[in-house]
Amino acid sequence: MKSSYTKKITAVSAVALLGVAALSTANVANAVTESGTADVSIVTALSATAGDNLDFGSIAAPETGDGPETMIVETDGTEGASSGDQLGTVDNGTFTIAGQASTSVDVTVAPVSCTSGDITFDSVSVEDAAGAGPGSDATDTFTLDGGGAGTANIGGQITVAENAASGASTCTFNFTVDYS
Repeated sequence: MKSSYTKKITAVSAVALLGVAALSTANVANAVTESGTADVSIVTALSATAGDNLDFGSIAAPETGDGPETMIVETDGTEGASSGDQLGTVDNGTFTIAGQASTSVDVTVAPVSCTSGDITFDSVSVEDAAGAGPGSDATDTFTLDGGGAGTANIGGQITVAENAASGASTCTFNFTVDYS
C-alpha cells in the first residue's frame, strides 16, 4: 500500500506543478508592449553680424586739475549726460541678429578693454532697435520679427583720464545672443 500511496502523491504533485506552470505561462501571454512618442523641434541657429561701430566721436583731453571726464553714447545714438567736451558727432553701434521667426532672444553686452591706458571702458548697454528710447542695461530680451530678424542698438560710457595723450583708441566689447 505504501507504494500506491506514494504514486498518488507523486501524481498529485505533478498535476500541481503543471498548474503552476500553466499560470506562469498565462501571465507571460498577457504581457503588453506599447510605443510612446518623443517630440523635438529644431529651431534656426542664431547668428549675429556687427553693423555700425559704437562711436564716441572726439573728446578734448581733460586738463590738469579737471579730473577724468566721461563720454556717454546712448543706445539711440544721442550723446548722454557727458562731463567731457565732446567734439564732432557720436553714433550708437548696431548688431543684426538672425534666427527663428517670432522667437524671443536674450542679448548681453560686456566691455572688455581699450587700446589706450588713458581710457577706461566703463559700461556698454543694449536695446532692441524697435524699443522706445535709450537703454542703459547690459542685457535686453526681445522677439525676432516674422522673418527671424532683429537689430540690437549698442551704447556705452568711457572715462578719459586727466592729461590723456591725444590719438585714436579702440575699445572692444563682447556681444552675446541666445534664445530665451
